[in-house]
Amino acid sequence: MNNKKYNEKDLKSKTKRWQRISFEASKQIHRNKPSKVKTPISFNDLFDLIEKFDIFIDSWEGEKEKRITDIEFKPDLLKIGYIIGPEGGFSINEINSLVSKGALCINLGRNILAQKLLRSQ
Repeated sequence: MNNKKYNEKDLKSKTKRWQRISFEASKQIHRNKPSKVKTPISFNDLFDLIEKFDIFIDSWEGEKEKRITDIEFKPDLLKIGYIIGPEGGFSINEINSLVSKGALCINLGRNILAQKLLRSQ
């Protein structure tokens, strides 16, 4: 996300809203802890974060084979990161860059509406 279009107050407000949405979604699915929503960062700054997670997931509608159900979530995976891309999606070059840094690219399924809803939050 290009942080230059938002001032600090806007980003704080949006991040707070996204965290509330995460909390409400977690309650609906009876999850103990909601996902932590971080302040948006630039694409290049993302690379430093990927290696800090046990597994880092990128959902991309262009992925044809791997699905979320293909991931074996073992109990020792304590830190799971995932990225929700921009409204227009990631470019193939951006996806290749993420994968080269260790991200696991998956497709959330044929329901593109679900993917668009995730991105719009």
